[in-house]
Formats: sequence, structure tokens, C-alpha cells
Amino acid sequence: MIENLPAPALAVQALFGERADVVLASTRLEPQATLASGYRFGFETVEPPHTAEELWPFFCNANNLEEITPPFLAFRVLGMSTPGIGAGTRIDYRLRLNGIPVAWRSRIEDWEPPRRFVDLQERGPYALWHHTHEFVPLAGGTLMRDTVRYRLPAGWLGALAGGPRVDTDVGRIFDYRARMIDARFGTRGAGTDTGAGAGAGAG
Repeated sequence: MIENLPAPALAVQALFGERADVVLASTRLEPQATLASGYRFGFETVEPPHTAEELWPFFCNANNLEEITPPFLAFRVLGMSTPGIGAGTRIDYRLRLNGIPVAWRSRIEDWEPPRRFVDLQERGPYALWHHTHEFVPLAGGTLMRDTVRYRLPAGWLGALAGGPRVDTDVGRIFDYRARMIDARFGTRGAGTDTGAGAGAGAG
């Protein structure tokens, strides 16, 4: 299939005659009746989307994790092993899972600014928690993708007993995260893709 073929102005004028200006000229349209009714659009202007380089610093600050984590987790950062986040950094958190206080320590396993980083649970409630954060260039902006692989303790018995509840909770966490990221960055087209995080299951 051929797309975006150039259209010479003379050919357009020959085809459309006086109406060629509609195709060739720049047209400013305003929804006057809609605006007169008092309606206001959520996004009244189109701004350039965020690049990965612009977004990366926000996610390099561990304290910003509190902003994008749902309140029901009572999530707090307690400290880090290095002044700034980088490969090998250990981050200690406190949170609540179903009302139970939990201590959690993550280690930054991969650090590839400004495209990707991975945090791996070293201490916490899961047998495995491997979280990949990716910043993917897309249509001049950035798609932020979270992929989580997790496994509950006690093998198949733990998956059978707690898997459905954990799947639901992980989905809620990443839905909230997507909304908070969109609220902070979405006006300039930073997209989020967290479906992989919610769908990782207990495998």
C-alpha cells in the first residue's frame, strides 16, 4: 500500500477548481457554538510530547514513587544505599498489604538511562518481584511501559490461595500509577502501558 504521496498544487487546483483552497490553504476552525454554551475542552492546545530525557529525572527520585503509589498501600521510602539511584542501589520501603505492615527492599539490577531500569525485590512478601520500567520512543513522544514478573511464596499452593487476590491488587496498583502519570505528564502526550504489569500472574 502506498501512503503519503505528494500532491502538486497545480494538480489539486485542476481537480477541485475554486475549492482547491480548502485542501491547500491552512484553515483555522473554532467550535463557536460549543464554546458559546460554556463548554471547556480538557486540552485546549496541543503541545510537543515529552521525551524520555525529560521524563527520566522524575523516576530517578525514589521519593516520587510515593506520589504514584495508591494510598491504600501506605507506601513510604525509608532510605537508599547510595545518594542517587543507579545500578546496585538498594532502596528500603515500608508499606501495608491488606492492612499488614511489610518491609521491602529493592535492588536496581539494570540501569540504562534514559531508556530502561529494573528493580528486583531482595526482601519482601514475594518469592519473586522483577519490575522492568521502559521508556519507549513513540510518535515523537514516549510510551512508559511497566512489566512485572512476580511469584508468590509456597509455590503452587501460594498461587492457588492468594493468586486471584494478588492479581487484582497488582492491577489496582498499576491502574492508579497510570492515572497519576497521565495526570502529571499526560497533557504533553506521555503515554503509559501498564497492562503487562497487571497481567503477569503468579508465574
